[in-house]
Amino acid sequence: MTEPTDHASLREYLKRLEDNLRAVKRRLKRFEDEYGMDSEAFYAKLQNAELDERIEYAEWAGEHEMLKRLTKQRDELKQRLQGGSLRSGAGEQGRKNSR
Repeated sequence: MTEPTDHASLREYLKRLEDNLRAVKRRLKRFEDEYGMDSEAFYAKLQNAELDERIEYAEWAGEHEMLKRLTKQRDELKQRLQGGSLRSGAGEQGRKNSR
């Protein structure tokens, strides 16, 4: 998949990211309600092997990881749109943050 390069395409991509984030958050809320724990606490317990193995936990962990990835993509894209730059890369990012 190629990354959009013009501002209109980036804004449309941002809208899709935000739609996907809302869907993931809805799915996470169902797990949180069912198991009585928030996703951050669940994920920490899972990483520390404090939970038994269940298919549902694998699904929950996958949704939690998806939320983190989508949030990172959304935040990076918002920063690009606000900065007016359509180029990506850590060097460009570092220069923006040091201004």
